[in-house]
Amino acid sequence: GRKKSVVPVEPRSLIQGALQGCSVSGMTLKYMYGVNAWKNWVQWKNAKEEQGDLKCGVRSMKLKEDILSCTFAELSLGLCQFIQEVRRPNGEKYDPDSILYLCLGIQQVSVSITYTFDCDFHHLR
Repeated sequence: GRKKSVVPVEPRSLIQGALQGCSVSGMTLKYMYGVNAWKNWVQWKNAKEEQGDLKCGVRSMKLKEDILSCTFAELSLGLCQFIQEVRRPNGEKYDPDSILYLCLGIQQVSVSITYTFDCDFHHLR
């Protein structure tokens, strides 16, 4: 069969290419809303004294602004707090459906990157 060549790719550059045509029923998911909301929330959370650390048992984890740098545990624990604490830039609470939309954007980035790497490196398994 045909062998694939392995080309080193920066994960963040994949976001733009992998998600450009992302739409359902002609409506495009604006995934960057979720990505930016996460980044702003992490900045807010980390600015608070020592409360930016997530507790996982006895260990603490520092929140990361870059979703693609988060481990599964960091993202899982972070999202639990994110959905409870995220606020609009003006400080108002988001409606539940808006929080869902933000989370769908975060999920889209995570799934698309995972899927892209899975496809690219499937032959190495």
